[in-house]
Amino acid sequence: MGRRLRVFISSTMMDLANERDLVCRRLREFNFEPVNAEGWLPSGTGTWDEIASKIAGSDVLLLILGERYGWIPMNGPQSGLGLSVTHLEYREANQRGLPTLPFLKKLRYKPGRRTSDEKKRDLFREEVRHWDKGRLVAEFDLAVDLAEKAGHSLVGLLTNDFLRRKIRGRASLAESEFRLYESHYRPIVAESQVEVPAQLVAAVARREAVLLAGAGISMSAGLPSAAAFAEHLAQVLYRNDPEYGVSPAGAAFAAIASDVEASTSRAFLLKETSKLLDPPQGLEPTAAHIEAVRIFDLIVTTNWDSLFEKAAIVSGKPLAVIANEIKDALPCRALIKLHGSLESPESLLLTESDVLRMDANRARLWNATRELLRHRTLVVVGTSLRDPSIIRLLEETRPRSSGYFVVPRFLAATASRLRRWNLQCIAADADSFFKSLADTI
Repeated sequence: MGRRLRVFISSTMMDLANERDLVCRRLREFNFEPVNAEGWLPSGTGTWDEIASKIAGSDVLLLILGERYGWIPMNGPQSGLGLSVTHLEYREANQRGLPTLPFLKKLRYKPGRRTSDEKKRDLFREEVRHWDKGRLVAEFDLAVDLAEKAGHSLVGLLTNDFLRRKIRGRASLAESEFRLYESHYRPIVAESQVEVPAQLVAAVARREAVLLAGAGISMSAGLPSAAAFAEHLAQVLYRNDPEYGVSPAGAAFAAIASDVEASTSRAFLLKETSKLLDPPQGLEPTAAHIEAVRIFDLIVTTNWDSLFEKAAIVSGKPLAVIANEIKDALPCRALIKLHGSLESPESLLLTESDVLRMDANRARLWNATRELLRHRTLVVVGTSLRDPSIIRLLEETRPRSSGYFVVPRFLAATASRLRRWNLQCIAADADSFFKSLADTI
Protein backbone atom coordinates (compact mmCIF):
# COMPACT_ATOMS: atom_id res chain seq x y z
CA MET A 1 0.00 0.00 0.00
CA GLY A 2 1.08 3.58 -0.56
CA ARG A 3 2.83 5.62 2.11
CA ARG A 4 4.44 8.99 2.67
CA LEU A 5 8.19 9.58 2.60
CA ARG A 6 9.28 9.05 6.23
CA VAL A 7 11.90 11.48 7.56
CA PHE A 8 13.54 10.71 10.91
CA ILE A 9 14.42 13.96 12.69
CA SER A 10 17.50 13.65 14.91
CA SER A 11 18.68 16.44 17.22
CA THR A 12 19.04 17.40 20.85
CA MET A 13 15.64 18.17 22.33
CA MET A 14 15.56 21.08 24.75
CA ASP A 15 17.74 23.58 22.89
CA LEU A 16 16.28 22.83 19.45
CA ALA A 17 12.57 22.48 20.28
CA ASN A 18 11.52 25.41 18.07
CA GLU A 19 13.68 24.19 15.21
CA ARG A 20 12.19 20.71 15.38
CA ASP A 21 8.66 22.08 15.48
CA LEU A 22 9.11 24.30 12.42
CA VAL A 23 10.84 21.55 10.46
CA CYS A 24 7.97 19.14 11.23
CA ARG A 25 5.46 21.72 10.07
CA ARG A 26 7.38 22.23 6.85
CA LEU A 27 7.57 18.50 6.19
CA ARG A 28 3.84 18.05 6.70
CA GLU A 29 3.18 20.95 4.33
CA PHE A 30 4.96 18.94 1.62
CA ASN A 31 3.17 15.70 2.66
CA PHE A 32 6.26 14.07 4.15
CA GLU A 33 5.93 12.15 7.42
CA PRO A 34 8.16 13.41 10.28
CA VAL A 35 9.39 10.62 12.56
CA ASN A 36 10.45 11.64 16.07
CA ALA A 37 12.02 9.80 18.98
CA GLU A 38 10.76 11.92 21.85
CA GLY A 39 10.31 9.08 24.32
CA TRP A 40 13.85 8.19 25.45
CA LEU A 41 13.66 7.29 29.15
CA PRO A 42 16.38 8.40 31.62
CA SER A 43 17.20 4.75 32.36
CA GLY A 44 17.86 4.10 28.67
CA THR A 45 16.33 0.65 29.06
CA GLY A 46 14.04 -0.80 26.43
CA THR A 47 14.02 2.40 24.41
CA TRP A 48 16.99 2.13 22.07
CA ASP A 49 15.41 -0.83 20.29
CA GLU A 50 12.33 1.30 19.64
CA ILE A 51 14.38 4.21 18.31
CA ALA A 52 16.49 1.91 16.14
CA SER A 53 13.28 0.43 14.74
CA LYS A 54 11.98 3.91 13.92
CA ILE A 55 15.22 4.72 12.10
CA ALA A 56 15.14 1.42 10.20
CA GLY A 57 11.56 2.15 9.11
CA SER A 58 12.43 5.64 7.83
CA ASP A 59 13.64 6.70 4.39
CA VAL A 60 15.81 9.71 5.27
CA LEU A 61 17.62 11.06 8.34
CA LEU A 62 17.39 14.81 8.85
CA LEU A 63 20.14 15.71 11.34
CA ILE A 64 20.08 19.03 13.23
CA LEU A 65 23.13 19.93 15.32
CA GLY A 66 23.01 22.91 17.67
CA GLU A 67 25.04 24.21 20.61
CA ARG A 68 24.82 21.08 22.78
CA TYR A 69 26.29 17.64 22.25
CA GLY A 70 23.33 16.08 24.01
CA TRP A 71 22.41 13.60 26.68
CA ILE A 72 24.60 10.49 27.02
CA PRO A 73 22.67 7.47 28.37
CA MET A 74 24.42 5.93 31.36
CA ASN A 75 22.37 2.72 31.50
CA GLY A 76 20.80 0.30 29.08
CA PRO A 77 21.66 -0.56 25.46
CA GLN A 78 24.43 1.53 23.80
CA SER A 79 25.38 3.17 27.14
CA GLY A 80 28.90 1.76 27.02
CA LEU A 81 29.78 3.76 23.89
CA GLY A 82 29.75 7.13 25.67
CA LEU A 83 27.86 8.74 22.78
CA SER A 84 24.88 11.09 22.91
CA VAL A 85 21.48 9.92 21.70
CA THR A 86 21.76 12.13 18.61
CA HIS A 87 25.20 10.70 17.83
CA LEU A 88 23.84 7.16 18.22
CA GLU A 89 20.92 7.92 15.92
CA TYR A 90 23.26 9.35 13.29
CA ARG A 91 25.52 6.28 13.31
CA GLU A 92 22.54 3.91 13.25
CA ALA A 93 21.15 5.67 10.17
CA ASN A 94 24.53 5.49 8.41
CA GLN A 95 24.87 1.82 9.24
CA ARG A 96 21.43 1.13 7.77
CA GLY A 97 22.13 3.09 4.59
CA LEU A 98 19.71 5.99 5.05
CA PRO A 99 20.56 9.16 3.13
CA THR A 100 21.42 11.88 5.66
CA LEU A 101 20.66 15.58 5.32
CA PRO A 102 22.79 17.40 7.96
CA PHE A 103 22.04 20.95 9.17
CA LEU A 104 24.52 22.63 11.52
CA LYS A 105 23.63 25.71 13.53
CA LYS A 106 26.21 28.47 13.20
CA LEU A 107 28.02 28.76 16.53
CA ARG A 108 29.50 31.80 18.20
CA TYR A 109 32.54 30.48 20.00
CA LYS A 110 33.44 32.08 23.32
CA PRO A 111 37.06 32.71 24.31
CA GLY A 112 38.53 30.41 26.94
CA ARG A 113 38.64 26.70 27.53
CA ARG A 114 35.93 24.54 26.05
CA THR A 115 33.80 22.34 28.26
CA SER A 116 33.69 18.56 27.85
CA ASP A 117 30.28 18.87 26.17
CA GLU A 118 31.62 21.46 23.71
CA LYS A 119 34.59 19.26 22.80
CA LYS A 120 32.34 16.27 22.12
CA ARG A 121 29.97 18.50 20.15
CA ASP A 122 32.76 19.81 17.91
CA LEU A 123 34.18 16.32 17.30
CA PHE A 124 30.70 15.13 16.33
CA ARG A 125 30.37 18.03 13.90
CA GLU A 126 33.69 17.14 12.30
CA GLU A 127 32.60 13.53 11.97
CA VAL A 128 29.45 14.63 10.15
CA ARG A 129 31.40 16.94 7.84
CA HIS A 130 33.92 14.25 6.87
CA TRP A 131 31.83 11.07 6.88
CA ASP A 132 31.14 11.31 3.16
CA LYS A 133 32.96 13.86 1.04
CA GLY A 134 30.05 13.97 -1.37
CA ARG A 135 27.58 14.98 1.35
CA LEU A 136 26.49 18.60 1.46
CA VAL A 137 26.32 20.09 4.96
CA ALA A 138 24.07 23.12 5.33
CA GLU A 139 24.30 25.77 8.05
CA PHE A 140 21.57 27.90 9.60
CA ASP A 141 21.07 30.74 12.07
CA LEU A 142 17.36 30.86 12.89
CA ALA A 143 14.68 28.18 13.17
CA VAL A 144 12.74 29.65 10.25
CA ASP A 145 15.93 29.60 8.18
CA LEU A 146 16.40 25.92 9.00
CA ALA A 147 12.81 25.01 8.10
CA GLU A 148 13.18 26.71 4.72
CA LYS A 149 16.46 24.96 3.96
CA ALA A 150 15.20 21.57 5.17
CA GLY A 151 12.14 21.79 2.94
CA HIS A 152 14.29 22.89 0.02
CA SER A 153 16.68 19.95 0.52
CA LEU A 154 13.95 17.34 0.86
CA VAL A 155 12.16 18.47 -2.29
CA GLY A 156 15.53 18.46 -4.04
CA LEU A 157 16.09 14.91 -2.83
CA LEU A 158 12.99 13.79 -4.77
CA THR A 159 14.75 14.57 -8.04
CA ASN A 160 18.33 13.67 -7.09
CA ASP A 161 19.07 10.43 -8.98
CA PHE A 162 21.71 9.16 -6.52
CA LEU A 163 19.62 9.75 -3.39
CA ARG A 164 16.46 8.45 -5.08
CA ARG A 165 18.25 5.19 -5.86
CA LYS A 166 19.39 4.87 -2.23
CA ILE A 167 15.85 5.38 -0.94
CA ARG A 168 14.24 3.11 -3.52
CA GLY A 169 16.86 0.43 -2.96
CA ARG A 170 15.83 0.01 0.68
CA ALA A 171 12.14 1.06 0.40
CA SER A 172 10.79 -2.48 0.86
CA LEU A 173 13.09 -3.07 3.83
CA ALA A 174 12.04 0.25 5.39
CA GLU A 175 8.38 -0.67 5.03
CA SER A 176 8.96 -4.10 6.60
CA GLU A 177 10.85 -2.52 9.51
CA PHE A 178 8.09 0.04 9.98
CA ARG A 179 5.42 -2.68 10.11
CA LEU A 180 7.55 -4.60 12.60
CA TYR A 181 7.90 -1.48 14.75
CA GLU A 182 4.14 -0.92 14.71
CA SER A 183 3.44 -4.52 15.72
CA HIS A 184 5.83 -4.25 18.70
CA TYR A 185 5.32 -0.71 19.97
CA ARG A 186 1.97 0.58 18.74
CA PRO A 187 -1.22 -0.44 20.55
CA ILE A 188 -3.78 -2.23 18.40
CA VAL A 189 -6.63 0.14 17.64
CA ALA A 190 -9.96 -1.28 16.58
CA GLU A 191 -11.12 -0.11 13.17
CA SER A 192 -13.84 2.49 13.46
CA GLN A 193 -17.10 1.70 11.71
CA VAL A 194 -18.47 4.66 9.78
CA GLU A 195 -22.22 5.17 9.74
CA VAL A 196 -23.08 5.42 6.05
CA PRO A 197 -26.46 7.02 5.23
CA ALA A 198 -29.02 4.53 3.92
CA GLN A 199 -29.79 6.70 0.88
CA LEU A 200 -26.15 6.62 -0.15
CA VAL A 201 -25.92 2.85 0.33
CA ALA A 202 -28.99 2.39 -1.89
CA ALA A 203 -27.63 4.69 -4.62
CA VAL A 204 -24.27 2.90 -4.66
CA ALA A 205 -25.97 -0.51 -4.72
CA ARG A 206 -27.98 0.60 -7.77
CA ARG A 207 -24.71 1.83 -9.40
CA GLU A 208 -26.20 5.34 -9.53
CA ALA A 209 -23.50 7.18 -7.56
CA VAL A 210 -20.48 9.04 -8.91
CA LEU A 211 -17.23 9.66 -7.01
CA LEU A 212 -15.42 13.00 -7.17
CA ALA A 213 -11.86 12.52 -5.87
CA GLY A 214 -9.44 15.33 -5.05
CA ALA A 215 -5.73 15.50 -4.29
CA GLY A 216 -6.10 14.24 -0.71
CA ILE A 217 -6.71 10.67 -1.80
CA SER A 218 -3.40 10.70 -3.71
CA MET A 219 -1.54 12.37 -0.84
CA SER A 220 -2.59 9.55 1.48
CA ALA A 221 -0.70 7.22 -0.89
CA GLY A 222 2.46 9.32 -0.50
CA LEU A 223 2.31 11.71 -3.43
CA PRO A 224 3.97 15.04 -2.53
CA SER A 225 1.59 17.95 -2.01
CA ALA A 226 0.95 20.79 -4.43
CA ALA A 227 3.25 22.89 -2.22
CA ALA A 228 6.10 20.44 -2.91
CA PHE A 229 5.44 20.58 -6.66
CA ALA A 230 5.45 24.39 -6.47
CA GLU A 231 8.67 24.38 -4.42
CA HIS A 232 10.40 22.15 -7.00
CA LEU A 233 9.41 24.39 -9.91
CA ALA A 234 10.44 27.48 -7.95
CA GLN A 235 13.87 25.90 -7.38
CA VAL A 236 14.15 25.35 -11.13
CA LEU A 237 13.42 29.02 -11.73
CA TYR A 238 15.85 30.16 -9.01
CA ARG A 239 18.65 28.28 -10.75
CA ASN A 240 18.00 30.13 -13.99
CA ASP A 241 17.02 33.45 -12.42
CA PRO A 242 18.28 34.10 -8.84
CA GLU A 243 16.05 37.18 -8.68
CA TYR A 244 12.88 35.15 -9.16
CA GLY A 245 10.52 35.51 -6.23
CA VAL A 246 7.21 33.89 -5.40
CA SER A 247 4.73 36.33 -3.89
CA PRO A 248 2.10 35.02 -1.44
CA ALA A 249 -0.61 35.88 -3.97
CA GLY A 250 1.13 33.97 -6.72
CA ALA A 251 2.36 30.94 -4.81
CA ALA A 252 -0.16 28.51 -6.31
CA PHE A 253 1.32 25.72 -8.41
CA ALA A 254 -0.41 26.82 -11.63
CA ALA A 255 1.08 30.32 -11.35
CA ILE A 256 4.63 29.02 -10.94
CA ALA A 257 4.06 26.46 -13.72
CA SER A 258 3.03 29.32 -15.99
CA ASP A 259 6.31 31.09 -15.22
CA VAL A 260 8.33 27.94 -15.93
CA GLU A 261 6.62 27.42 -19.28
CA ALA A 262 7.09 31.08 -20.22
CA SER A 263 10.81 31.06 -19.38
CA THR A 264 11.62 27.60 -20.79
CA SER A 265 9.22 25.41 -22.77
CA ARG A 266 6.15 23.23 -22.39
CA ALA A 267 8.28 20.10 -22.76
CA PHE A 268 10.58 21.24 -19.95
CA LEU A 269 7.62 21.96 -17.66
CA LEU A 270 6.17 18.50 -18.31
CA LYS A 271 9.51 16.83 -17.60
CA GLU A 272 10.05 18.67 -14.29
CA THR A 273 6.49 18.08 -13.10
CA SER A 274 6.64 14.38 -13.93
CA LYS A 275 9.69 13.91 -11.70
CA LEU A 276 7.64 14.36 -8.53
CA LEU A 277 4.89 12.00 -9.69
CA ASP A 278 7.24 9.08 -9.06
CA PRO A 279 8.38 9.50 -5.41
CA PRO A 280 11.43 7.44 -4.41
CA GLN A 281 9.66 5.38 -1.74
CA GLY A 282 7.22 4.17 -4.42
CA LEU A 283 3.61 5.04 -5.14
CA GLU A 284 0.97 2.36 -4.70
CA PRO A 285 -2.82 2.63 -4.39
CA THR A 286 -4.34 2.73 -0.93
CA ALA A 287 -7.23 0.62 0.32
CA ALA A 288 -9.46 3.60 -0.54
CA HIS A 289 -8.39 3.50 -4.21
CA ILE A 290 -9.01 -0.24 -4.46
CA GLU A 291 -12.43 -0.12 -2.80
CA ALA A 292 -13.41 2.93 -4.87
CA VAL A 293 -12.88 1.22 -8.23
CA ARG A 294 -14.84 -1.80 -6.98
CA ILE A 295 -17.80 0.22 -5.72
CA PHE A 296 -18.08 3.07 -8.23
CA ASP A 297 -18.50 2.71 -11.99
CA LEU A 298 -17.85 6.41 -12.57
CA ILE A 299 -14.99 8.30 -10.92
CA VAL A 300 -14.13 11.93 -11.63
CA THR A 301 -10.75 13.23 -10.45
CA THR A 302 -8.43 16.20 -10.87
CA ASN A 303 -5.39 14.04 -10.04
CA TRP A 304 -2.66 13.35 -12.61
CA ASP A 305 -1.26 10.16 -11.08
CA SER A 306 -2.10 6.57 -12.06
CA LEU A 307 -3.27 5.30 -8.66
CA PHE A 308 -6.86 4.61 -9.70
CA GLU A 309 -5.62 2.85 -12.85
CA LYS A 310 -3.31 0.64 -10.75
CA ALA A 311 -6.16 -0.06 -8.33
CA ALA A 312 -8.39 -1.14 -11.23
CA ILE A 313 -5.75 -3.64 -12.35
CA VAL A 314 -5.20 -4.98 -8.82
CA SER A 315 -8.93 -5.41 -8.20
CA GLY A 316 -9.68 -6.84 -11.64
CA LYS A 317 -12.17 -4.03 -12.33
CA PRO A 318 -11.01 -2.29 -15.53
CA LEU A 319 -11.99 1.31 -16.19
CA ALA A 320 -11.93 3.31 -19.41
CA VAL A 321 -9.56 6.23 -18.76
CA ILE A 322 -10.76 9.55 -20.19
CA ALA A 323 -8.08 12.27 -20.08
CA ASN A 324 -8.77 14.19 -23.31
CA GLU A 325 -11.75 15.48 -25.25
CA ILE A 326 -14.41 12.88 -26.09
CA LYS A 327 -16.25 12.32 -29.37
CA ASP A 328 -19.12 10.18 -28.11
CA ALA A 329 -20.96 9.55 -24.87
CA LEU A 330 -19.04 8.49 -21.79
CA PRO A 331 -18.64 4.73 -21.24
CA CYS A 332 -20.75 3.12 -18.52
CA ARG A 333 -17.60 2.50 -16.50
CA ALA A 334 -14.99 5.24 -16.66
CA LEU A 335 -12.28 7.19 -14.85
CA ILE A 336 -12.60 10.82 -15.92
CA LYS A 337 -9.33 12.72 -15.37
CA LEU A 338 -10.31 16.36 -15.75
CA HIS A 339 -6.74 17.67 -15.41
CA GLY A 340 -5.22 14.98 -17.61
CA SER A 341 -3.07 11.94 -16.95
CA LEU A 342 0.63 11.28 -16.53
CA GLU A 343 0.22 8.45 -19.04
CA SER A 344 -0.75 11.06 -21.67
CA PRO A 345 1.56 14.02 -20.94
CA GLU A 346 -0.07 16.18 -23.61
CA SER A 347 -3.34 15.98 -21.66
CA LEU A 348 -1.97 17.50 -18.43
CA LEU A 349 -3.43 20.81 -17.32
CA LEU A 350 -0.61 22.59 -15.48
CA THR A 351 -0.66 26.33 -16.08
CA GLU A 352 -3.24 28.97 -15.20
CA SER A 353 -4.32 29.16 -18.84
CA ASP A 354 -4.68 25.37 -19.07
CA VAL A 355 -7.04 25.24 -16.10
CA LEU A 356 -9.04 28.34 -17.04
CA ARG A 357 -9.66 27.09 -20.59
CA MET A 358 -10.50 23.51 -19.60
CA ASP A 359 -14.20 23.82 -20.45
CA ALA A 360 -13.44 25.45 -23.82
CA ASN A 361 -10.73 23.00 -24.91
CA ARG A 362 -12.64 19.92 -23.71
CA ALA A 363 -16.20 21.15 -24.03
CA ARG A 364 -17.89 17.78 -24.61
CA LEU A 365 -16.04 16.16 -21.71
CA TRP A 366 -16.83 19.08 -19.40
CA ASN A 367 -20.53 19.05 -20.32
CA ALA A 368 -20.79 15.27 -19.94
CA THR A 369 -19.16 15.48 -16.52
CA ARG A 370 -21.54 18.22 -15.43
CA GLU A 371 -24.51 16.07 -16.42
CA LEU A 372 -23.15 13.17 -14.40
CA LEU A 373 -22.80 15.26 -11.27
CA ARG A 374 -26.15 16.96 -11.74
CA HIS A 375 -28.24 13.80 -12.02
CA ARG A 376 -26.43 11.21 -9.91
CA THR A 377 -25.75 10.90 -6.19
CA LEU A 378 -22.40 12.59 -5.66
CA VAL A 379 -19.71 11.48 -3.20
CA VAL A 380 -16.81 13.91 -2.70
CA VAL A 381 -13.57 12.58 -1.16
CA GLY A 382 -10.03 13.91 -0.74
CA THR A 383 -10.61 17.63 -1.17
CA SER A 384 -11.01 20.70 1.02
CA LEU A 385 -13.58 22.04 -1.49
CA ARG A 386 -11.21 24.89 -2.32
CA ASP A 387 -9.73 23.65 -5.60
CA PRO A 388 -10.93 26.10 -8.31
CA SER A 389 -11.83 23.30 -10.75
CA ILE A 390 -13.89 21.42 -8.15
CA ILE A 391 -15.61 24.62 -7.02
CA ARG A 392 -16.47 25.45 -10.61
CA LEU A 393 -17.84 21.97 -11.23
CA LEU A 394 -20.02 22.08 -8.11
CA GLU A 395 -21.26 25.57 -8.95
CA GLU A 396 -22.22 24.60 -12.49
CA THR A 397 -24.14 21.51 -11.32
CA ARG A 398 -26.45 23.31 -8.91
CA PRO A 399 -29.14 22.51 -7.92
CA ARG A 400 -28.41 18.89 -7.06
CA SER A 401 -30.75 16.41 -5.40
CA SER A 402 -28.24 14.95 -2.94
CA GLY A 403 -24.56 14.49 -2.28
CA TYR A 404 -22.04 13.61 0.43
CA PHE A 405 -18.73 15.10 1.52
CA VAL A 406 -16.30 12.74 3.28
CA VAL A 407 -13.75 14.45 5.53
CA PRO A 408 -11.89 13.34 8.70
CA ARG A 409 -12.30 16.67 10.48
CA PHE A 410 -15.15 19.04 9.73
CA LEU A 411 -14.35 22.76 9.77
CA ALA A 412 -17.06 25.25 10.69
CA ALA A 413 -16.06 27.42 7.72
CA THR A 414 -17.00 24.56 5.37
CA ALA A 415 -20.64 24.44 6.51
CA SER A 416 -21.85 27.20 4.18
CA ARG A 417 -20.16 25.51 1.22
CA LEU A 418 -21.94 22.25 1.97
CA ARG A 419 -25.32 23.96 2.22
CA ARG A 420 -24.76 25.78 -1.07
CA TRP A 421 -23.91 22.55 -2.89
CA ASN A 422 -26.42 20.36 -1.00
CA LEU A 423 -23.74 18.09 0.43
CA GLN A 424 -24.07 16.19 3.71
CA CYS A 425 -20.92 15.66 5.77
CA ILE A 426 -19.67 12.17 6.65
CA ALA A 427 -16.91 12.38 9.27
CA ALA A 428 -14.36 9.74 8.26
CA ASP A 429 -11.03 9.21 6.56
CA ALA A 430 -11.16 7.76 3.05
CA ASP A 431 -10.02 4.23 3.95
CA SER A 432 -12.56 3.86 6.77
CA PHE A 433 -15.38 5.31 4.67
CA PHE A 434 -14.86 3.03 1.68
CA LYS A 435 -14.45 -0.06 3.87
CA SER A 436 -17.64 0.70 5.79
CA LEU A 437 -19.51 1.41 2.56
CA ALA A 438 -18.29 -1.86 1.02
CA ASP A 439 -19.21 -3.83 4.16
CA THR A 440 -22.67 -2.26 4.26
CA ILE A 441 -23.39 -3.01 0.62
